[in-house]
Amino acid sequence: MSEDVVVVKRNELYPKKPTVKEDECPDIPIRELPGENVECVGRSLSDDVIAITNYRLCLFRKSRIVINVPVRLIESVTQCDSQELLFNCKHAASFRVAFANTEKAQKWLVQVNGKTAAPTSHKELFAYSHWAWAKDLESLSQGHLQLVANNHVANGRHVIKTRSRLESENQFYSITNEYQRLGFSGSSAWKMTDINSDYRLCKSYPKLHIVPQTVSSKDLEETAKFRSSGRFPSIVWRHQGNGVVLARCSQPLLGWFSWRSNQDEEMLKAISDACLRDQKHILSMRQVRGETCSDSEANRAPRLLIVDARSYSAAVANRTKGGGCECKGASLCSFCHCM
Repeated sequence: MSEDVVVVKRNELYPKKPTVKEDECPDIPIRELPGENVECVGRSLSDDVIAITNYRLCLFRKSRIVINVPVRLIESVTQCDSQELLFNCKHAASFRVAFANTEKAQKWLVQVNGKTAAPTSHKELFAYSHWAWAKDLESLSQGHLQLVANNHVANGRHVIKTRSRLESENQFYSITNEYQRLGFSGSSAWKMTDINSDYRLCKSYPKLHIVPQTVSSKDLEETAKFRSSGRFPSIVWRHQGNGVVLARCSQPLLGWFSWRSNQDEEMLKAISDACLRDQKHILSMRQVRGETCSDSEANRAPRLLIVDARSYSAAVANRTKGGGCECKGASLCSFCHCM
């Protein structure tokens, strides 16, 4: 007894939906990722073009994209008045879109809420359709070209770049390139360390890190012992205009007995001092260029803001497991909890 075997392509499991357009809506100049398709296109009150795909929400102004946010990054959508929607995103950004009438505003409210709602099936997640379409496109290309998100438009046609070509153009992430791009290389307040080159200090941290120039390897090792999973404070971003930096770390291991670490507190103070030293260097360079500096900039006192991504109750509850929240008497810091 023979059975019929039907061979299907991966992308046939994730068919694209037809695009629904409002009246007089032009074609939008969007470069679709593999597996992405535009599902709805409309116009706002200011004649901007708004479009939603199975991956993102876009707003175009005079054929130029001004808002491009993944739908799963949208935290909530509320109707402020009869014709305006307020979008709040998970990365703290927000924007408003006004429509010509209440009917259109409610229509887009339903559209976006449908995309941001909890998925009922894995097929609703863009990652699966993206993988299926990318794999089929890859199998059709000679040399098994990689189609992750490396599609570029040149001379009106798509150019698919191979992995080796991308590596030659240095388009992969490099902390060394970031170190130079953010201006750390021009500042004597910071340095790059390879203390975690063998992942001995922290298994979930990368090999290279940016830390204050005055911090020694021994200080980092002691600080890592006082932080959960060894995630010591590591600099990840710098504002080139004023020298302010953003650092990441895990919770301190205070426990019920409120243990403290001198090296950890000195590390936090070193970050604050390095920022102040970097700011003075930036101000002196501006004065050399003939730029004027306000008194508030010249006399700015060092300030360290520690943001806990957990609620206060959750942070305190972690003390039963040996964790906890920052010791407020440790240094001159400001504290806040996200929830």
